[in-house]
Amino acid sequence: EKDLDETLEQAYKYASEILLDLIINKYHLIERFHTLKHYFLIDKGDYIVQFMDSAEDELTKRARDIDENKIQSLLDVSLAITSDDQYKDDVRIKMFHYDLISMLERVLNIESSSTLNDTVELKLTGLESFSLDYDVKWPISLVINRNCLTRYQMLFRFLFYIKYIERLLCNVWRAHKNGGRRRRRGRDRKRMTTKPNGAAYLRHKMLHFVQNLLYYMSFEVIEAHWHTFENNLKKVTNIDELLQYHLLFLDNCLRDCMLTSVHLLRHIHKIMATCVMFANAMDNVDDDDDFDSLPGAVVVSFNNNFTEQLRQLLDAISKEDGPVQGSTSGGQQHTLTNIIH
Repeated sequence: EKDLDETLEQAYKYASEILLDLIINKYHLIERFHTLKHYFLIDKGDYIVQFMDSAEDELTKRARDIDENKIQSLLDVSLAITSDDQYKDDVRIKMFHYDLISMLERVLNIESSSTLNDTVELKLTGLESFSLDYDVKWPISLVINRNCLTRYQMLFRFLFYIKYIERLLCNVWRAHKNGGRRRRRGRDRKRMTTKPNGAAYLRHKMLHFVQNLLYYMSFEVIEAHWHTFENNLKKVTNIDELLQYHLLFLDNCLRDCMLTSVHLLRHIHKIMATCVMFANAMDNVDDDDDFDSLPGAVVVSFNNNFTEQLRQLLDAISKEDGPVQGSTSGGQQHTLTNIIH
């Protein structure tokens, strides 16, 4: 019986090594990983900028009203213009009928009421439901399986929506910075120009937070863990190790991007919602006006809400548990607090 076990173990090891060599060399697994990193983890902003320029009007509709064929066509054009990736044709769109928080709850098997889910679906915009999918066939699907793709999709949805918030805040500024300043008129109401709670200052503070968050996720988390993943790929000897390292990379990215905590994600979502409401309020200001024409009480209210939400996020981060077992990073809480300052 001992000899049989050893024979089976050797046979399994040999088959695993053959499969590993086949997937990496014949089916170009490493190149596939780079494709996923480029599109799902948005390591370059080229195609996203092009895609948002062309698809923003459609994606701002309610998710149920989206023309998915149109979105797929716009994505295909954006990828063709900006990328020479040989696997770009395998990238597809995916429109979810639930938001990212609900997606995380499903992954974590957290109970949530059907009424709440129905309400979320009714209010969901295309921007909040949009994600990517990836067409993979056997034997690549052994490694890039649905379990892993779900993790990539969670990361993409988070990054994509925050990039949209960044774009929104930048566009609002561009729309008002010239015309209103050329035609300043006397106003009966009090304007707030250089005061700390002025609209221009608040926009800058919001944009600073959003860009810090994007930088943190893209470089301090994803790039750092990707570097570790690449080093691990150089030393894998069988398919099991490959699966383990791939999943570890994704789980570390999810954790350090706050996508394993519904509590933290809700705090981030509230902050992003405040940024959107502020940008919409500024967008409703007449083109002949500038940031200062937004009533001071409105600016103060937005500023107080935003500041309080940042404080609550900071408190929530400080209460989170430390790095999980198997993590390749340490001191992540300290780094997280830096995105707020």
